[in-house]
Amino acid sequence: MIAGTSLSLTACGGRDDGAKAANTAAGTAVSAASSPTPSSDPLFTEGKVSKSDLSDALATGMKTMTTYRTEGSLSVIESGKKDTIKLSSDSDARDQAKPKVLSHVSTPDGKIKEDVVFVGKDIYKKSGSKWVKGTDDAFATAMFRLMTDPHEGLSASRQAIGSASYVGKESRGHRFDAVLDAAKLPYGKDIKASHESLKATYWLDDSKRVLGMKIEVTEPKTQIITDQSMSKFGEPVKIPQVH
Repeated sequence: MIAGTSLSLTACGGRDDGAKAANTAAGTAVSAASSPTPSSDPLFTEGKVSKSDLSDALATGMKTMTTYRTEGSLSVIESGKKDTIKLSSDSDARDQAKPKVLSHVSTPDGKIKEDVVFVGKDIYKKSGSKWVKGTDDAFATAMFRLMTDPHEGLSASRQAIGSASYVGKESRGHRFDAVLDAAKLPYGKDIKASHESLKATYWLDDSKRVLGMKIEVTEPKTQIITDQSMSKFGEPVKIPQVH
């Protein structure tokens, strides 16, 4: 079920791109920590925060995330049944205008195990020994990237924040909950027409570097949740040459 549901969301140059990320520990790491927040920064004050301030904070944090590792999963909940796909990725965002990401997608049973490379706005998938550029549905591609490419997910979602609040400091970092304005996402009109709600949760460290991100997409009968945790900042990563 998850393969069919995910592929309907994530088609990009073929029907085997898979899907990714949810359940990474957001649910188990939501107990509020007692340590105080940075008192000199008004952003870290519990309650409603300015959407532009949070968006700017995410942009600032992303600039420091030159290379990093992501671990997570994507869950599809439909008719009370939950299926999950595992995700891991390496990101090289030293060139913020053209970041590179190598994503690994797999299912627990091993039936889906694939690699996808993002370079700027392009997507490549492995076909034999070659990397083939995706050419399929642009809307599905946009949704695929939003849910699975950590750099694109952060970039696109921060620009679509409609409202936001600071929840407090948890074990994953400073937690911010946001409601996204679908119309401000890539292919926003199509997304708004097909989804009831879009929510995002971000976990930041004291310097506003992003430690985690969760995006929830709710449809009339289906919920898709992607949850990713970032680590190993500044360490070397290897992204395949796809050109």
